[in-house]
Amino acid sequence: MMFNSIVNTACINRVFIEATITGMKHMHERMARLYAAAREAKLLAGDADQATLARLLNVAQQNVNNWEARGPSAEGVLAAQELLGISATYVLKGTGPKFLGGEVPQKAPPGTLIDSDHRTDMVGVRKVIFRISAGIAGFSVEYQDNGDGTPLFFSKDWVDRRGYDASKLYATKVSGQSMEPSFFDTDVVVINTDDTEREDGAVFAVNYEGEFTLKRLVRDMREWWLVSDNADQKRFPRKVCHDGTYLVGRVVYRQTEHF
Repeated sequence: MMFNSIVNTACINRVFIEATITGMKHMHERMARLYAAAREAKLLAGDADQATLARLLNVAQQNVNNWEARGPSAEGVLAAQELLGISATYVLKGTGPKFLGGEVPQKAPPGTLIDSDHRTDMVGVRKVIFRISAGIAGFSVEYQDNGDGTPLFFSKDWVDRRGYDASKLYATKVSGQSMEPSFFDTDVVVINTDDTEREDGAVFAVNYEGEFTLKRLVRDMREWWLVSDNADQKRFPRKVCHDGTYLVGRVVYRQTEHF
């Protein structure tokens, strides 16, 4: 009986080791480095690494799943550097320090979702539904506190370097196809409501006759126009910015599952 127990234990250990090695072989080396650095920074708890990393990078979990085999996208690597402080050079090449400045970022309690209470170097942007009315320049927001309301997190350095006021940043979901292929239905964008200065070519959230919409602002024939990026201009014609058109804020970030 003791011999059988030893043999069984040995077999179990061998199978576990082989399974672990196989999993490592199938993990793209860049993704392995990204996971390793995130674990060293205590950002991952080990029991739901894929889902947690997706939340931290503001991407869909399916993206992270794909990266494990193909390697992280350029956007993913940059997000890891800007949002988590993990060096892009280390992830891509395996050289240099793992973290910006050579030091492990301030730690969050293992297994917790990063928030402003645990990480003073992070800023959470709440997801909202904008409430607007025709003929009124202001707006109100309805916070999303259901399962779809997880905030988007950014490093405080990312916010500060761009001169943003964190209290004026809101995340909201794109609706419709008028801005494809730049913005797809269900994409999430961050709007800086502190920036309503008109700029040719910039994308803004707009109150157009009481309708909340995303449009590209274009200067043409001495007029400002709201233009859709969709090539079907018959379906989505451009509209002149008349007196009842109000800019809610500039779009400064996009989260998407479309590549």
